[in-house]
Amino acid sequence: MPDRSENASIDQVKRRIRARFGTVPAGDIDAAVDAALAHFDHCRIRDFIPLLVERRAGHPLEQGVTDVANHLHRSAETMSSIRRSAMSQTAR
Repeated sequence: MPDRSENASIDQVKRRIRARFGTVPAGDIDAAVDAALAHFDHCRIRDFIPLLVERRAGHPLEQGVTDVANHLHRSAETMSSIRRSAMSQTAR
């Protein structure tokens, strides 16, 4: 669970992404950052989460993806599916 320091860092991430992609609505950026942050909920070591979130949320924006939160959600589902498939194959 994020602590106050991490929350403050995530707020800074949102500000940097807003400054970098000024034409993208703030709500879309917030949704993208929140979706990227949710991807790392399971991580116990949290030191680099803000950096990883910034990269994960910013990359689709650089590629011109308009619905970033939905894009990140689909990417996470795809990765989960790949992991499950790989784990079932190694269990055989």
